Amino acid sequence: MKNLKIIFILSAIVFVVNSTICKPIICVFTGAPKTGKTSVLNRLEQDGYTIFPEAATEIIENDLKKGFENPNKNPAIFQKKIVEKQIEDQYKIANIDEQEIVFLDRSIIDGLAYSKFNKHEPPKELVNNIKRDFFNFVFIFEPLNEYCTDEVRLEKKEELEELFFKLIEAYGEYGYSVIRVPKLTIEDRKTFILDFIKKQG
Repeated sequence: MKNLKIIFILSAIVFVVNSTICKPIICVFTGAPKTGKTSVLNRLEQDGYTIFPEAATEIIENDLKKGFENPNKNPAIFQKKIVEKQIEDQYKIANIDEQEIVFLDRSIIDGLAYSKFNKHEPPKELVNNIKRDFFNFVFIFEPLNEYCTDEVRLEKKEELEELFFKLIEAYGEYGYSVIRVPKLTIEDRKTFILDFIKKQG
């Protein structure tokens, strides 16, 4: 009987250790539009890392292909669509059972900053699904010198700085420290991020 108890305890310890080991390292890329996040993510994907593209961009591009009006012009409805996609992505990430580094182009917390930026009340689904301690690292990309609007990005250059600080503030509200990614080449930014993760590991 005593031996069975010992085996049970050891099995429980092994289960807990394995559960901890197998959790992915979750990294969020955030920042104002056109800061180079996606370029770095694409390079990381080429190197074999798991990435989750930006929900907003996917929704906008899909709607435009279908001939719909740019959803950016109706921020409240657009935000709800984004939240639904980001909740879906969070669920997928939570169910990854391997120890790997996962990169997200924005998270649900970005929606909080954008809601404040657009002076809209954030959807309840957004607030209810924000998780503390879910992300291991949050990297914010500093604005680049060159920026122009397009059919996907409607923000003006002078608005980017305000959005930049609202993003830092939103992540801070939920206990996340934000790591600033300086203005470097794509390869140097990738190296900066991976080196930072390794040093913290």
